[in-house]
Amino acid sequence: MKPLYLYIISLLLTLGCTEYTPKPRGYFRIEPLQAKYEVYEASGMPCAFWVSNQAKVEETRGGLQIAYPALQATLYCTYIPTRADKLADDIRESRSLVARQAERAEKISERAYENPEAGVYGLLFLIEGETAAPVQFALTDSVGRFFRGALYYGCEINPDSLQPVTDYLRKDVEAMIESFRWK
Repeated sequence: MKPLYLYIISLLLTLGCTEYTPKPRGYFRIEPLQAKYEVYEASGMPCAFWVSNQAKVEETRGGLQIAYPALQATLYCTYIPTRADKLADDIRESRSLVARQAERAEKISERAYENPEAGVYGLLFLIEGETAAPVQFALTDSVGRFFRGALYYGCEINPDSLQPVTDYLRKDVEAMIESFRWK
């Protein structure tokens, strides 16, 4: 009888001693609200464009901060009055700022925008991977005005978790670029 008890106890101990694996830390589900756009005319800059009703715009010296408090993200924009002969340098500088992100980027795609009726020409840079600024753009009138923007998060960068937010904000930036007009 004793060997049967020992056998049952050893069997239970063997089956009951499995390794415990903790679950990975979870993240909150992020579902941004549907954006409605309103025309924003910057008082210190010669431009107008659409801005989402989910954003708060603050004008700063030489630029704008378009903040998305619910998403912990800010689009930093800068206006640079320039000359046609200096415009190539401004575009090169913008590309170098994007290139600085290449170190941690998995992929950088570039899209050209052109609206000859409004005199707006630009580039949109989409940077995939663990990068500080996943969406950047540069717009010009090809003569003397240059407008640049870069999206930054106010939280730890985890590309997989932030991808829905990045996609949402990319659409906002695209709407901004497509509606952009010089005054």
